Amino acid sequence: MMLVEDKSRAEGVPVTCLYEPIRFPQRAEVEGLPEDYVYWVLVSRRSTFGVADEELVEMTSERAGELALEVTEKWHPQLRPLFELQERSQTAALRVLSMRPELAAWAPLEEPVTLIGDAAHVMSPSGGMGAVTAFRDAANLARVLVENGGRVSAESVGQYEEMMREYAAEAIQGSRRGGVRFFNHPPFEECKPVNA
Repeated sequence: MMLVEDKSRAEGVPVTCLYEPIRFPQRAEVEGLPEDYVYWVLVSRRSTFGVADEELVEMTSERAGELALEVTEKWHPQLRPLFELQERSQTAALRVLSMRPELAAWAPLEEPVTLIGDAAHVMSPSGGMGAVTAFRDAANLARVLVENGGRVSAESVGQYEEMMREYAAEAIQGSRRGGVRFFNHPPFEECKPVNA
């Protein structure tokens, strides 16, 4: 995996490119595997890309590919083929969202229902914590249910949720630290709430 930073942008907000060759050496033994490719992602603040939030959310693959070419126009000629040879139908513009780390407790329902993963605690992928936290949710929920004789109750769900709020808050903070490194993520207090 390679990481490239373009720190030439205004306001000290870098554009970060992460790329990695994805290879399938078992193609001869396993049917239906795709061709080898290079996975890449460009990360920065929306303002760096010069698009409104509404445009970003509705951006087509074709436009996302054009935007990648525009943003990397002055990059080193050895990196340009990543973007020039992109498969436009596979290119997407995505918003990076995160909730604040203060996860308020919610009242349990009569028929216990709970949340895990991004449904409970969405966070930026820049810290590499989201999937790990979701797996931790699943494991902890299963453990709590087993400890309660397999019974799903408001108490057992509440026990899991109390535990989850604590470690999820730490993961959200860790994710923000990654965001500070990759695209100068602002403090949570300066982030605008969105309706996702």
